[in-house]
Amino acid sequence: MVNVADGFRFENKYIVTTGQIQLIQCHLEGICYQDFFSDDTGSYDIRSLYFDDYAGSAYRDNEVGIEPRSKFRLRIYNCKSDVIFLEQKIKIAGKIRKDRVQVSREFCELVLRNEWHKLDYPVSNGLINRFLTAHYTKGLLPKIIVDYNRETYVYPEGDVRITFDRNISFSDEVEHFFEEDILLQPIMKAGTELLEVKYTDFIPDFIHQGVNIKQLQQYTFSKYYLCEMHKRNGGRV
Repeated sequence: MVNVADGFRFENKYIVTTGQIQLIQCHLEGICYQDFFSDDTGSYDIRSLYFDDYAGSAYRDNEVGIEPRSKFRLRIYNCKSDVIFLEQKIKIAGKIRKDRVQVSREFCELVLRNEWHKLDYPVSNGLINRFLTAHYTKGLLPKIIVDYNRETYVYPEGDVRITFDRNISFSDEVEHFFEEDILLQPIMKAGTELLEVKYTDFIPDFIHQGVNIKQLQQYTFSKYYLCEMHKRNGGRV
């Protein structure tokens, strides 16, 4: 059994307009600092390759709200392969934990070419072992690429991270994960973005009031689920 207090935190999501974001940013600037991945514009690109098993468990569990649930992904930043993370997101009792380990480009290429048998197994790293075990026992395979631009504000007290995700898009051409120019299909309406508020135990009042959470509508928003749903419906929700 997983200890819910061990590395877990809240992750609340809201759909916001460009105007709402500008007001929130004005409040956060000077209070929070930005993520180290940020470029001169204050943002960075995230690309994730999500995996699911033969039963579509990651998709189905999100659809019906089963907990605990988890999903695996590979993640890169700004379309660069110098830093690649294998991650597993786990949700229990409404809280989220993200386990991650850095992996090599060679590791990823073998997965993309479906040459899993060339990877060492079992291995000492627990996350990699869980990932490979899910492939061999449940048929875990890459399903969809999710791509978006993120702006992040961080406040250390309470381990607060406030992110704005723009241009959330997907591609089912998983073999082109590392290619910068791939055809992506957006899923958000024009003029809307995703706001995520993440924290461990609390949010300082001055941040809570500045974000004005009480005036926003909270959503259950899984990027993997919504992108996969768009793909299954031919681009329609």
